[in-house]
Amino acid sequence: MIARQFEEIVLEHPELAPFDKWRGQGFWRILLYRESKVTKQVLICVVVSKATESNPVPVISEEIKQKLVSKFAEGTVINDKLTIKSLSVITADDLSGGYKEGDEWQILSGVGHYEELLCGLKFTVSPFAFFQVNTLVFEKMLALITNFAGIDSSTVLFDICCGTGAIGLCLSKEAKRVIGVELIE
Repeated sequence: MIARQFEEIVLEHPELAPFDKWRGQGFWRILLYRESKVTKQVLICVVVSKATESNPVPVISEEIKQKLVSKFAEGTVINDKLTIKSLSVITADDLSGGYKEGDEWQILSGVGHYEELLCGLKFTVSPFAFFQVNTLVFEKMLALITNFAGIDSSTVLFDICCGTGAIGLCLSKEAKRVIGVELIE
């Protein structure tokens, strides 16, 4: 449903081509959709291209922003069970077609995150966060890791490349101590 509604907006603007990473040109990059099965919250983020010398695209128009808000505003209920909490736009110029922390970010409706519950802990997740997508399976995987690795109250756990720290935080209930290490450039 969300993808179809977004596609309608894209098709209304044939002058704005999807980004082609091989040519390094185009406007529309990513439609990011994240939902929590537990909190029933949804984050939607549209990633578009920033104008560069090799990719002279226009700035995202107020008209397009308004169309996005009209379809995906905070509080919009999806399939009678999920509620949109965040709608935003990221303007990026990464050659891969992706985006990164530090790119221009504008919140169009709601707040810049959604909340996820994992192992009894509440996480605030933004479009820039690396976070587990399937949290129900992730919790089962953590139980297997705990048993397999023999994590107990005497274990010092190093969570290397920890990102948001979800693994270390969830395993901290069993371990003596958790040390998370992350490098952000």
